[in-house]
Amino acid sequence: MNFGISSPRFLRRIGVWKIALFSGVFFAMIALSADTVALEIKNPITSPTLQDLIVKLSEGLLKIVFILAPVFIIISGFRFLIASSTGNQAGLTMAKKLFMWTLAGTAIIVGASVIATVIVNFAKGL
Repeated sequence: MNFGISSPRFLRRIGVWKIALFSGVFFAMIALSADTVALEIKNPITSPTLQDLIVKLSEGLLKIVFILAPVFIIISGFRFLIASSTGNQAGLTMAKKLFMWTLAGTAIIVGASVIATVIVNFAKGL
């Protein structure tokens, strides 16, 4: 037996007219209160143009990279020391991978920032 909200027995007991009345009053209250509420969403992006936004994003990303890259290089150095002192070949391989991926990621981000700056300067010259 179905005794859920969609069952005919439930609808007869509550009455379809009560549900319709409640829904109408509820949505009317929302519609009437919408006129009194002034909603203003301020733009959090302070850059007036897309070019300025790209420059600010690339500068912010470079700041993060120049903080994190030395940290990961130091971590990979410690892993090299620990793995070489214990003779752990898997640890050496992991330290090499960490060092190489740190250098690759740093190079990609710095290169992307340079490319973004070149594109923005080219677009300003048009």
